[in-house]
Amino acid sequence: GVERPHFRAILAFVHRNRFAVAAQIRRRFSNYLHSDRTARRHLAEMEAQGLLSVVDTNNVSPLWPKVYFVTRRGLARLRNALHEKGQEWSESLQDRRRSDGSSAQHVLHEIFLTEFLLLTWEITQQRDDLEILTVQRRSLKKHPAFKVVIGGRQTWLEPDALFLYRQRDKG
Repeated sequence: GVERPHFRAILAFVHRNRFAVAAQIRRRFSNYLHSDRTARRHLAEMEAQGLLSVVDTNNVSPLWPKVYFVTRRGLARLRNALHEKGQEWSESLQDRRRSDGSSAQHVLHEIFLTEFLLLTWEITQQRDDLEILTVQRRSLKKHPAFKVVIGGRQTWLEPDALFLYRQRDKG
């Protein structure tokens, strides 16, 4: 199949957010995906090329939407895109596929986080005075601020997401 110019951007979005449904991908890339039908067709093309796959979710109804993640082949495509820009890929090429599937609660949690970060992005696109500087997922896991001692044992809180924005003329 033909790789469309926006496929890499879709891969980067899905990879950063871990999981995403077609409606979220369409909203983020509405300049390329003008309708739900177009979004489903492009995602099916990416799935056929092995760039995306659908999460195997345990115990869900047939009405459960397709939830996408980036495959190992899609990660390699992202790594090559970074290499072309002179940047290095520091992550492994391990995809999110699990042989025993993922629980519906875990997948739903990830979809809600994708929705939260997407809404944050959409708001900043509507306002001229806001700019997102960075968005990260679980990158601060080992930061000392998230260390917790419970019952005499040290453990860590695992932050789900972080975004940093700047409001123009406000610092």
